[in-house]
Formats: sequence, structure tokens, C-alpha cells
Amino acid sequence: MLAGLKTLLLVSEVFPQAPIKPLGLFTPDPRRASPELRAAHGPLNADLFLPGRAGKAYPGLVLAMGVKTADRDRPVIVKFAETLSRLGFAVLWPRSPALDEGRDLPEKPETFVEGFRYLAGLPEVDPARVSFFGFSVGSSLALVAAADPAITTTVRAVIFFGGFYDVDSYLLAVAAGLPGWAPAEDARKHFLEVLRAQNAHSLISVMEAGSPGEAVALLAEADGAELARLRRLSPSMQLDRLHAPLFILHDKGDTYVPYTESMALHQALAGRDQAFVLVDLFEHVQPNKPLTLRNLQDLFRLYGFIRGALAAIG
Repeated sequence: MLAGLKTLLLVSEVFPQAPIKPLGLFTPDPRRASPELRAAHGPLNADLFLPGRAGKAYPGLVLAMGVKTADRDRPVIVKFAETLSRLGFAVLWPRSPALDEGRDLPEKPETFVEGFRYLAGLPEVDPARVSFFGFSVGSSLALVAAADPAITTTVRAVIFFGGFYDVDSYLLAVAAGLPGWAPAEDARKHFLEVLRAQNAHSLISVMEAGSPGEAVALLAEADGAELARLRRLSPSMQLDRLHAPLFILHDKGDTYVPYTESMALHQALAGRDQAFVLVDLFEHVQPNKPLTLRNLQDLFRLYGFIRGALAAIG
């Protein structure tokens, strides 16, 4: 029952079309801090959100974003973290300073490993109930982090929202599209910017291919070192080491990451502890689509998904 109430409160806060947003009326403001973290690759920026009422061991959530955050999206992330904190979670948003500076680099999974270890070590947090909540590329990197031998047996769960399963297939999809699916121009542009920042010239040629067949051929001939760096970010290479249950959510109209990536992850996890839902409620990972009678069924499915995830991680 408590998970159901929290789900209704979370949905009312997240969807801008919700007529009332009561959570802030009866919960205290979260306590916010900016702890200093350090991973093997250097110092990290982080924001910590603790529930306003102290005195118990809270479940923890590490938010994983994966790439640089646009200025317009920062208030959305902070608002989401505050909402989760009001619902009783200790929330940490860790990221590399380079991403805060606007550099076109993918986040390192080690950032989220360190974030997990920091959060699990706080006296306010129950170390047996720390999970990852990933968005877009951040979902994929959170899954890679959750498979890291240093933490994999202690990760409570991973919420995987709009990520890719296999980085090779995602690269080919963004480069040349899929039957019935074409990438948003922003998705192509950003992927190219990331590859250019890494001087991945052979992979840039894949992105510039004139046809799906040419893209496949160029990927087969790509530089081995460039491919190795990219494949470090691929969940498809990590599933054997993953222990945590997955909650997989994707929007069917997503033009940044095709929903077929989440379907492939779901199929690869056959027989393992997971939940998988496709909906038509988001613009990539933003809840900006209008709520109508046509997507009412999807809203109920989303409610069931969130309720199950909150029950598992909380």
C-alpha cells in the first residue's frame, strides 16, 4: 500500500499535466549537500539529497545521467532528486567535472561505482538498499557499474530508463537508422561530438556511412583500440557479472535510443529477475507528451512498473 501511495505522489510530481502536486505540502524540504568524491580517474562533482526527517537508515539511489547535462535540464534533475528524497530516499547525483564543464565525453562507469560506495557508507543510508536509477545513456553506464566486481553483489536493483543494450548496435542505429526508426538529429550530432572528442576517426566514418550496409562494413574494419574504448560502455559485455534485478522502461516513440535496445536487454535476461515495460508517454526520458484517453492504458502500466520498482528498492 505504501509503494502505491508513493507511486501516485511521484507520478503527480513528475508529469506536468497532473492537476495537483501535494507532496510538498506535507513533507519537509530535503537536506542538500555537495560532498567531495574522488574516483580513480579524478575528483567528482556530486549533489546529495537527504530526507528532511533524520533518524533512520534510508534506502539510497544513485542517479546516472551519462553525458553532459544541458542547463535547461539541471532544474529538472534537481526537482526529481528532491521528489525522491521527499518520498524517503537518500539520492546522490555524481558526475565528472568535465561533463559539468560541457565537454562532449561519456561518463565513466567508475563514477557511479564510487557514487554507490559513498552513498552506501553514509550513516543515514541502509547499505543493503542502495540502487541505481539511470536515464538514457546513463542507464547503460549504471548497468555496467552495477556489474563491477567491487559492488555487484551489494547492488539492490537497477532502474534502466531509455538506455542502450549493445553499443555496436546502437552506433549502427544512430548512423544509418533502422526499419521504421530514424534517429533525432540531436542524437546523431551528440554521438558524433562524443566520438570527435575521443579522436575515434574510424567510428566517425561509421557515423558518416551512406547506407546500413556500408555502416556495418566500416564497423567491421574499425580501429580495435577505438572499439575497445567504446565497448567498455556496453551492457551486453557485462551481464554475466550482474547480480541485481533490473527494471527496464522505454518509450516506443523514443528517437534518441530505439526501444529495440531495451527489448534486446529484456531478451538477454530471459529467466532472470526483471521487469520490462514499453509505453508511449515520454519524449525520450522527458514526460512531455499529453495525457489522453489513448495512452491511459500506458499510464496504468507505468503505475504498475513504478510501484514494483519502488517496492523493490525501498
